[in-house]
Amino acid sequence: MAAAIQDITIEQGSDFLLGLLFKDARKNPIDLTGVTGVAQVRQNIDDTSALCDFVITFDDNRSTGKATLFIPASVTSNLDFTVGEWDLKFAYNSGAVKRIMKGKVTLDKEITR
Repeated sequence: MAAAIQDITIEQGSDFLLGLLFKDARKNPIDLTGVTGVAQVRQNIDDTSALCDFVITFDDNRSTGKATLFIPASVTSNLDFTVGEWDLKFAYNSGAVKRIMKGKVTLDKEITR
């Protein structure tokens, strides 16, 4: 299955928080026990370095299918781009790695500093 597309906006100088709930085809929560994740923002897909990494946390009860992506204000305040790309990959106990989500990132530049 192809990665879900989710475009996001990061507000420069503010915490970014995105709560996610993963469900199967029957709309039941997916058990994320043993899953690890990595997510990054790049200005261009082909760039060798990321602009920033998301902090990924999972609900203490991994069977709820809940995860959160976070970038602190201390990081977003130093971002300086207009539009970029992001994605989220999960690694499973089996060794499989799957891109789960991807999309465009718009940086909403701060006014008050």
